[in-house]
Amino acid sequence: MGTPSPPRPRRESDEDGGKERDRPRFFDAKAKALCWQKAEVVPGRHPERWRKDPAGNVVCKRFWNCLGCICYEYDHIIPFSKGGDTTAENCQILQTRVNRLKSDKQLVDKADLEGFSCDVKFTDKELDIIEMATYGDVIRPGNQCQKPMNCHHECLIHPVKIFIFYWDMHDLCDPLRSLSLSELVWCSSKKKA
Repeated sequence: MGTPSPPRPRRESDEDGGKERDRPRFFDAKAKALCWQKAEVVPGRHPERWRKDPAGNVVCKRFWNCLGCICYEYDHIIPFSKGGDTTAENCQILQTRVNRLKSDKQLVDKADLEGFSCDVKFTDKELDIIEMATYGDVIRPGNQCQKPMNCHHECLIHPVKIFIFYWDMHDLCDPLRSLSLSELVWCSSKKKA
């Protein structure tokens, strides 16, 4: 897969005399950070890692601009094609599937966004496994980091394998279907000796 070409500024006529001006299409890092911060926090989850989009879908910060049920994109609330500015005020995070189906529609209500959503809803335990595979630990507000420490070698599974397993369970790839959830719990039943 090749690297994407850099974004090109779009030209649009100003209403005040028809002057041309550059109009950025993509949100800058500051707008993205503000957009993430204004999204709904997922109760019991670290707010720098997890948020909810306006349809109620849980998304993970590391899964920006990809396909999948915890992936998201930055969306223009008022579509760019309809004159919406590329600012934090006009930005929302949306699950990728929701954003692609919303497209350039304006004033889409929550019920319609929910209708565009993935049918998969993750349990807390599944989100823990995804967080462990993605970040190497699980952080809950008010709790210390929880890492898979002092487990016997044979019960540890590489984080990428867990992640691939969960994508497989949700129709995105196919390598580890034979593993059971109990084999992917990172020794959660073992106590630190």
